[in-house]
Amino acid sequence: MTAFRSSPRLRVSVVGPLVALAFLVAADAPPESPETSKNHLLYEPIESPEARKLLDQAVAFARKRLGSPAIPVRAVHLRRSTPREGEGGAQKPLRRGFRLTEIVDARDGVFAIYLSARPGEAAFEGQLAHEAFHLQNARLRDAYVEGFNSLLAEEFLGELGRPWDHWRRHFESGKEPLYGATYSLLKELAQAAGRETVDRILRFAVTSDKGPDRMEIDIDRWLDSLGPEARARAAAAIARRHDEIDAVRRREQPELAFRRPHRG
Repeated sequence: MTAFRSSPRLRVSVVGPLVALAFLVAADAPPESPETSKNHLLYEPIESPEARKLLDQAVAFARKRLGSPAIPVRAVHLRRSTPREGEGGAQKPLRRGFRLTEIVDARDGVFAIYLSARPGEAAFEGQLAHEAFHLQNARLRDAYVEGFNSLLAEEFLGELGRPWDHWRRHFESGKEPLYGATYSLLKELAQAAGRETVDRILRFAVTSDKGPDRMEIDIDRWLDSLGPEARARAAAAIARRHDEIDAVRRREQPELAFRRPHRG
């Protein structure tokens, strides 16, 4: 993971009535002055029924595995990170080629997902799945979460019988060292502490000192939730990799948090 004129053909995913009851119990209520953004209006919509179906499947997968999202998800705008024709320009350039899950309106539960791949491209399904899992808590900006979402994406696509080979090769090639390293770290943590305990990592989100609308993982509290042997193995895995991953994070995405454990 890692931003405006509306179209009458805009397609928005609205979660169905079977999951609407889950919205009544949210892990984290929106703040009194909720975040809002109109960035998505500047970018090309993705109008693929197959992409919309995959998004809905990923949202359902996450809810089953992880519980209700921090902000109830009522609608999601799907966008390519390519500015609409006539938007941006030399005087006011817009970012392009990025991947992001963004809060559009926290109070109404509206989000935007931006993808650099097109539907049908090898990278598309993995990108969409990864970003869909950010909907569990879109305020989290944390390197542990990036690895966790890639791990979830692999498992989700595997359940659907979709290939993960593209992303395995991509990470092994070193083209995105931060995402490859955090994915590898979370796989290690799943082996060290147990897969179900890794699924609980989002429960240890705390407000970041970077602002009330930003959150990060309190890795010490997560480690403290483990048994002594699992805690020792997980802490050792993080200690082996933290300096290497943190150097990449500082260079590539310094806005992401990545706490070093203070105890093991």
